[in-house]
Amino acid sequence: VACSLVSPETDLETAFPGQRRARQSAESTYRRSACTIANSIQLRQEMLQFYNLPDNQIIAIPNLRDFERLDRLATAPAEIDPADGPRLIAVGRLHPQKGYLDLLAAMARLPSLECSGCRLDILGEGPQRAELERAASELGLGHRVRFRGLVGNPYPDIRAADLMVLASHSE
Repeated sequence: VACSLVSPETDLETAFPGQRRARQSAESTYRRSACTIANSIQLRQEMLQFYNLPDNQIIAIPNLRDFERLDRLATAPAEIDPADGPRLIAVGRLHPQKGYLDLLAAMARLPSLECSGCRLDILGEGPQRAELERAASELGLGHRVRFRGLVGNPYPDIRAADLMVLASHSE
């Protein structure tokens, strides 16, 4: 049984830039597996088309969510800083696919839109963290963007934010 959680094109290009053999190897793996599981219907369709697989080769098992549990978790105290303006939050893996450089560039433009009091908390870890911290500093966002790392329970902070931002290039 094989499993995929992200867009195949993005995944392969990030892990193996320009390497055609990686695609062939992945396609071969999926073809030989008894079953491949994708975590969404959209990802299933992308994989079927990208790898030209038969329709019965991949099944979608969407992520399950326990909304009552999430509501309980969201009642804990938030750690989001107070702000003079809107409080924004982004949560996820610090990776090029997630579009954080675009988010920082947009954040840098906000003062011209009379939003100098906006604050952005970024929750998550990943290979792009150092690059993102440098970019935030170079854009003059050090006082407006906070990289909080991996947070065990992000739900109170999401609840306390005025806006949750998702800048991913693909999901």
